[in-house]
Amino acid sequence: MSPKTTTHIVCHLLTRFLLVAPCLCIQGKGSLLQYLKDEQLAEGVSTGLEVDARGFALFTMSVSLNPRVKNNSALVDDVVQALYGYIHLTRQVRTQSVL
Repeated sequence: MSPKTTTHIVCHLLTRFLLVAPCLCIQGKGSLLQYLKDEQLAEGVSTGLEVDARGFALFTMSVSLNPRVKNNSALVDDVVQALYGYIHLTRQVRTQSVL
């Protein structure tokens, strides 16, 4: 892959990341983090993007679990469901705003 192609791919991935990541890390009313805090499931949310030299990228998300959640698989499942539900919601909102 040429350096120009790799640069184009990396710029595209960074643009996508910059559009999605802030939505997942917002603090305040209606946010994923606020929901997780209200349910006493988590204390923090962060995102990251790892890009390698070949243009591949890995979007990462970390959730700092509340201590009571760490050894309870049912509560961990609740966190995962909330995360995917919020991602689905942001995709719906973004699609509706484009239309």
